[in-house]
Amino acid sequence: MIKIEATLRLGHVRKAPIHTGYRPGFKFLDETMTSGQITLLDREELVPGGTAIVEVQFLSKEFLGDDLSPGRIITFGEGPIALGEIEIIDVMEIEE
Repeated sequence: MIKIEATLRLGHVRKAPIHTGYRPGFKFLDETMTSGQITLLDREELVPGGTAIVEVQFLSKEFLGDDLSPGRIITFGEGPIALGEIEIIDVMEIEE
């Protein structure tokens, strides 16, 4: 399991706010998407156009690639629709 802390920017494409437990797809490698569960750390909900500090938990490292360094930006979305991006602040936990 891998957990990262990140700044999440939610675009205006999504019309509803997101809450802790939201599980979009994250695009780490080429066109491969992998699911991650978001925990909002600094608020109860995040409205479209907003920014928040979050934890994102991934079950497997298989589709994350080798570069999980601070400053890396990763897009996320629902299916083929990009909804926003995260910028890694810290890799908090890696278990093999």
